[in-house]
Amino acid sequence: MDLLDALTEAVRVVRRVTAGLAADRCSRAEWERRLTVFVELEKLAGFGKASAAARVADADGLAALCGSSVGRAREVLAAGRALTASPVLAEAMADGQVSVDQASEIARTMTVAPGAVDELVEVARTGSLQTLRDRARRVRVDAEDPDDLRRRRHQPAGPVKFFV
Repeated sequence: MDLLDALTEAVRVVRRVTAGLAADRCSRAEWERRLTVFVELEKLAGFGKASAAARVADADGLAALCGSSVGRAREVLAAGRALTASPVLAEAMADGQVSVDQASEIARTMTVAPGAVDELVEVARTGSLQTLRDRARRVRVDAEDPDDLRRRRHQPAGPVKFFV
C-alpha cells in the first residue's frame, strides 16, 4: 500500500468513526479522551497539509482548497517551508507535538532569529499558542537592530493625510 492509499483509507476510517459522533452519548471522561485523540489527528493532518502545500500550492489555491482565508493559507505555506529549514520543527510536527498555528509562528520568527527554533519548539510543546506568540515576539524584537526598531516605531505606517 502506498502513501496515498494509506491516507485515503485513514480518511475512510475517520469518516466511519465520526459518522454518529454528534448523537453519541458517553461520559465526560470518554469525551475528553476522544478530544485528545482528535487533537492529535488534527496536528498530524496539519503536518501533512503544510508539507504537501509547501511543495505544490500557492496561497490562493490553498485557500480555495481548504475553505480558508488567503492569510491563513500563507501561514500554512510558511509553516510547510520552515519544515525543510528546521529538522527540529519537522520532527515535532511529524510527532503531533506542534500544530500548524504554532509552526507558522515559529516560521515567522525563524526569518529573523533562526537560532531560536529549538527554544520555541519547546515552548510550543509545553505551552499555549499565546505563550508561544509572546515568546516569539520577544525573540523577534531582541533580534532586531535597535536603531531600525526605533525608526520604525516613530515612522507613520502609511501616507499621512490631512483633512481641512
